[in-house]
Amino acid sequence: MGDPLRQSEIDRIIDLPSSQGDLFAGLSEDESVEDMDYSVVDDTDSDPDFQPSDGSDEAAENEFMVANEDTDADVDNTITTVNSTPDEGDNWHSFEGKQQIFEFNSRPTFKFITTNDSKPIDFFEQCLNADVIDLMVTETNRNAHDVISKLRLSRKSRLKDWRDTNPEEMKKFIGLLLYMGLVTLPRISDYWSTNALYSFSGASKVMSRNRFQLILRFWHFNDNNNLQRDGRIGKIKPLLSIINGMFFNLKEAEQDLVIDETMIPFRGRLLFRQYIPGKAHKYGIKIFKLCDKTGYTYGIKVYMGKGTVAATDNSVATSVVMELMANHLNSGHNLYVDNYYTSVQLANSLLSRQTHLCGTLRRNRKGIPKDLTKEKIQKGEMICLENDEGVLITKWQDKREVLMLSTVHKPEYVEIPSKNPDKPSVLKPLVVTAYNKAKVGIDLSDQMSSYSTAVRKTMRWYHKVGEELVLGTSVVNSWLAYNTFLKTKKPPNAKKKHLISITKFKEQLACSLMCLQETPRIPEVSRTGHHYLTSSAMVGEGAKKHRVRKVCKMCYQKLSEQRGRSVARNMTKVTTFCSVCPDKPFLCETCFKDIHK
Repeated sequence: MGDPLRQSEIDRIIDLPSSQGDLFAGLSEDESVEDMDYSVVDDTDSDPDFQPSDGSDEAAENEFMVANEDTDADVDNTITTVNSTPDEGDNWHSFEGKQQIFEFNSRPTFKFITTNDSKPIDFFEQCLNADVIDLMVTETNRNAHDVISKLRLSRKSRLKDWRDTNPEEMKKFIGLLLYMGLVTLPRISDYWSTNALYSFSGASKVMSRNRFQLILRFWHFNDNNNLQRDGRIGKIKPLLSIINGMFFNLKEAEQDLVIDETMIPFRGRLLFRQYIPGKAHKYGIKIFKLCDKTGYTYGIKVYMGKGTVAATDNSVATSVVMELMANHLNSGHNLYVDNYYTSVQLANSLLSRQTHLCGTLRRNRKGIPKDLTKEKIQKGEMICLENDEGVLITKWQDKREVLMLSTVHKPEYVEIPSKNPDKPSVLKPLVVTAYNKAKVGIDLSDQMSSYSTAVRKTMRWYHKVGEELVLGTSVVNSWLAYNTFLKTKKPPNAKKKHLISITKFKEQLACSLMCLQETPRIPEVSRTGHHYLTSSAMVGEGAKKHRVRKVCKMCYQKLSEQRGRSVARNMTKVTTFCSVCPDKPFLCETCFKDIHK
């Protein structure tokens, strides 16, 4: 047996790091684990509300959408209360209904300026207003002069052909980017190719290939002299600020809001590039979005690593939430977030600003009652605890354990009809169903933004973020407003109210921005003789006797190009046609006069 250890040696052994998490204990306040790695999976290590798992937390660390699968009908749908030990920090007890009630007085509505004949471009130009276009024009011209002045150009360099752009040309440039998302070709130069395979005339009618590539080369959103002052976000800070302001001003917010992150694909070298395995694009630039259930986006924040938010005692997640919600606090909103953001600290912060919180919860967050997380329950069973501030934590056993935090919902079950008509309806906690409904909004926004995107691998990172703001989120927001406008305005000669698809909306935007006219094909007209509008023949017998009716050919072509064939098919039909034209087209009186002038 060895000699007994001295007291100084015992103290030294105790002070040695005993786990991987303790290895970073010696970092100063100005240092962070995040700065030690080029690409990080998540920001959990910098979250003061996060506690290392004890090994029993199977899947709580992963983002997840609460399961929507049908639960077996014979499960035990009961609500059980548990007693909390007094060392949990908050006074947790069984549910007593201490949740606070905040009045929501706003009337959610769009604030777009409209007329009876408003078109998609009228809505889009209110999201992408003159301030945005002027910013792009000014900074693109400035960047071009800065770059050219610092280079030694060859005699035949294309950069020598640069001339300052203007708002009209910038709109055409944006229209071409939209067009390139709708019509995908291998290379940008192929849009001007004379090859029969790529013989598209749309781009060449707007501007030359060299001019487009020059503008794309110098496309800029900020003065390079301000980049050091504005930090990592400097390249896009002015653009982001203007667009966020427009998004906020163009719609009175819904009561239920949701915050989540999405990825802009990027695999190049970038200090704040992220890796999130659960996303469709695993590598890229992470952005935080504030949306409502319709998919409308009120605010966007780009994750820039260290310095994403101002230095405070709050975690990055809490600070992001408070910043995105800054214009919506003290109004009675209900905010839905996933387990990356949800914590008791965030719930208390929002409650102090008259805002409710609901979200999935990681079981190893600080302040969570251990008695509830360790309790074993049967499938379909629900247990809950509440504190004095009205924060309710619910644990529900579905196919796996679901832990939720809410300051607005009661521990109640709601009946959900089964997707399979042969199976009975199922019971799920109210907080789970409300969370699932709210989270649809951000998925809808991401889905619509991803359709016909013009983002290419070879683009610079700030160009990709700019395209997401200008050609992604701005287009989706204006599309949602336009469809809401169409619901209140019945199309001419149509029996039903019809909406427009996001693709059709982009097509009309591209044509308007590029100044290309959607001209309907006019029927061939005989050059000899007079034309007469003749009534169609009678068909049927007795009470069912009637004239042949068909849609007006010209009205159908115009309406189908504007709003699609599904709308045009429901037009009011006419009984008159031109008996002299070769194909004897059915025409209304107005169209007959127009084509026979």
